[in-house]
Amino acid sequence: MLGTVSALGELFETRARSGPSLDPPSWLGPPPGVLPGTIAIERVLARSEDFAVCAARVAAYPNGFELEVLTMSAEEHVDARESLLVRAHEVPLPGEEIPPEKLRLGARFADATTARNTDPLPQLDARPPGPVMFMRLARIDR
Repeated sequence: MLGTVSALGELFETRARSGPSLDPPSWLGPPPGVLPGTIAIERVLARSEDFAVCAARVAAYPNGFELEVLTMSAEEHVDARESLLVRAHEVPLPGEEIPPEKLRLGARFADATTARNTDPLPQLDARPPGPVMFMRLARIDR
């Protein structure tokens, strides 16, 4: 049996949330609904016989930026490249050694602060004291 139209309307009413906010902190990523300013970089950051790491573009936001990094490999090294990208997301625990196969990225800013993908991530409930770098995997091309 279907309810009345007014009863169905009540089912979808917006209710105020109670408890802590579910919104991510502003430093954790781009602000919602903001289009970035973009710059194409197209620079090779590192190269060997088997692999290349390139900076493709920068997207600037009011609260930070995204750097698009591409990795390329010879066909016979695709599995190793995929492993490299997956391991790039792993953040070592304090005192833990960084594996030699981990892709390491870092940035030094004009004020001499640094951010590296090997730095421990801050707690979500506290504003970090300096810049933060974390990786988001967009895709793996085969």
